[in-house]
Amino acid sequence: MACTPTRLELSNTDATTVDVTLTTDPGDGTAVVLEVPGLSINASQDTSGGAVSYSIATQTASTNSLWDGTIQVGANAPAEIVVQIVETSAAQTVGLTVTDADVSYCAPIGAAATYDDLTSGTVQIDLLPSGDQTLDLGSADYRWAEIHGDLDGPVMFRAKASTGTLAVGDVVYIDGVSGETPTVAKASAASSATMPAFGIISVGGTAPAEVYVTTLGSLSGVALPSATYTLGQNVYVSTTAGQFTNVAPTGEANLIQNIGYVAKTHDTNGILKVGGAGRTNAVPNLNQDKIFLGNGSNQAVSTALSAVALTKFSNDLSDSYLMLIEAPTIGKTYTIDGRVATARTVTNYYAKTSSGTCTAVLKNLTDTTTIGSITVTSTGASAGSLSNTAVDENDRLGLEISIGSSTADLEIVVEFTG
Repeated sequence: MACTPTRLELSNTDATTVDVTLTTDPGDGTAVVLEVPGLSINASQDTSGGAVSYSIATQTASTNSLWDGTIQVGANAPAEIVVQIVETSAAQTVGLTVTDADVSYCAPIGAAATYDDLTSGTVQIDLLPSGDQTLDLGSADYRWAEIHGDLDGPVMFRAKASTGTLAVGDVVYIDGVSGETPTVAKASAASSATMPAFGIISVGGTAPAEVYVTTLGSLSGVALPSATYTLGQNVYVSTTAGQFTNVAPTGEANLIQNIGYVAKTHDTNGILKVGGAGRTNAVPNLNQDKIFLGNGSNQAVSTALSAVALTKFSNDLSDSYLMLIEAPTIGKTYTIDGRVATARTVTNYYAKTSSGTCTAVLKNLTDTTTIGSITVTSTGASAGSLSNTAVDENDRLGLEISIGSSTADLEIVVEFTG
């Protein structure tokens, strides 16, 4: 009979019966041991008529998680198996051929299609890598890469906990590697060294135990009480290590990473649709009254508006002057341009405050003429009329403040042509 590689499925909703038939009867009374250390399974039965039967208790591990195990017949070397946790499972009936190096499963109900037999129709099969972690997917005539279908279940990767205990629902980042296996630890939006997060723990463990991390798809068994979360709500990496939150972190010191959304609310058995692993927001948080300004490395950095030199605005906005005076002093004259590069004509003058009032007079300081005057309030206004608008090369432009009360954050814009 043809053999189809498969995984041994154990249920996390009910007990599972596993019947093992040996193709070569070793004789009655031979011990057959099924062991899955990660699930604390160590079952032993003696053969009778070339068969044994196990009743495996309901498992507590997450659906679709994978576990390494062995089956050993008598004094033969233990042969490796892979166990998958499923929500429901019929009794497992498996034919078993044991050598010193391998285990083969054959469904005793008949042969199944393989990639060499299949020229039309469909086949459902689990693909298990060989010992060197490679897999022969068949000849070029029947390449599996040309088959299109749906992915049923979350995308996970196997890792090791690098420190402490990681539980289902913990948000983690990759912090290193152990052999060829990545190591993970709790992520925190408050520390760039622990970001970005690469997923959420679906099978936990204590360092250095192996764990499984869901990077895409549904993760069940998560506490998502309806008093806190709502269906469809985004969740983010929290500033508390290992946690997620439904409120995006604030403040420039904290990073923002959407790690999924709520697919089901429940006090203990909610469902998260995990996504967005592997990167934080390209645009970070920005504190109040700050702007992003390009630095010498062509990177955006947080900068107080008052710290930006007027010439930076003038360089980029050659047809206007911009000025911010945080606390204007009554009776003081502020220089807008200490030396006009080329002759120009003033076309508009606008001013406003964040609070308080004052009179702001735009002047040509070289010939002491007034160009425009505004009684400035928080609503802002343009000068009703302008005079002496022609400004010669090398002239000086300035702003004279008079008659003010509790004035703060005076902003002015002077537009010109020429």
